[in-house]
Amino acid sequence: MKKSARILVADDELDLLWALQHSLVDDGFEVITAGNGVEALSQVYKHNPNLLILDVNMPGMDGMECARRILEIDPEARIVMFSGYEPAQHKMPDLLERKLLKGYLTKPTDIAELSQFLAKVLQETT
Repeated sequence: MKKSARILVADDELDLLWALQHSLVDDGFEVITAGNGVEALSQVYKHNPNLLILDVNMPGMDGMECARRILEIDPEARIVMFSGYEPAQHKMPDLLERKLLKGYLTKPTDIAELSQFLAKVLQETT
């Protein structure tokens, strides 16, 4: 299990972002945060994370657009979408269908389950 991985978490709900950051740090991950998609994209350039957790609905640049831009830069990027809503089939695009995203999680999620899921994604080769 690759616990020393660098994970970027982007979410505009600051309380959730803070809680997720602290839980993942406590679980052994290095965590970088962003409050929106534009900031997340900037952090990707600066920190080259091993995995990204992106909220679907963020102001400015949403998680799906951010994921598309990241995948243009790095087609091997490991991206997990995170949302309080179940994905609508017409909105969950081709990125999932083409298996460019590594998963879709709904809020709230149990931190132990999240940690196991992230470890599994990190172990997979792209």
